Amino acid sequence: MSSRRQLALTPQQLRQIGVSGRKASYLHDLARKYHNGILSDSAIVNMDDKSLFTMLTMVNGIGSWSVHMFMIFSLHRPDVLPINDLGVRKGVQLLYNLEELPRPSQMDQLCEKWRPYRNRENVPHKTLVLNNCSLGKLSSCFKSSTHYSTFELPMSRQCSFLFHLKRITAAFNM
Repeated sequence: MSSRRQLALTPQQLRQIGVSGRKASYLHDLARKYHNGILSDSAIVNMDDKSLFTMLTMVNGIGSWSVHMFMIFSLHRPDVLPINDLGVRKGVQLLYNLEELPRPSQMDQLCEKWRPYRNRENVPHKTLVLNNCSLGKLSSCFKSSTHYSTFELPMSRQCSFLFHLKRITAAFNM
């Protein structure tokens, strides 16, 4: 859908198709940025990681996690480290036998040796957490986090992560 068509839809029309009022405002903000030329598909594809992060987080409703996931799964950028992702942080904690969950500010230093393929490296570590959680160890997986009480990843996605873990660990001799 073009940005012009998106902007023509009212929040009520978007709600009729299942979009919440807040998400409708986010979609309109994104559409306005496209319509005004602030963002474009070609610009997004050609931006360096830092510029892309800055530009996309200017859109209401798009935060660092969303940008990191977009960079990894849509743009297939190899060197993305989602430093705020709880699963990745917990995986690094397990990998390095850290007593405490690493702070986002520590993640770059801890994962420096994975450059320039940090998103290929963080998937196995997140998978360690997913595997432990799927084995009924959810409370221990998130014991250091008070605001995460449920695990929302469907089992099919967990199995996909486990498949990739086996493939990546073999490739990197982990």
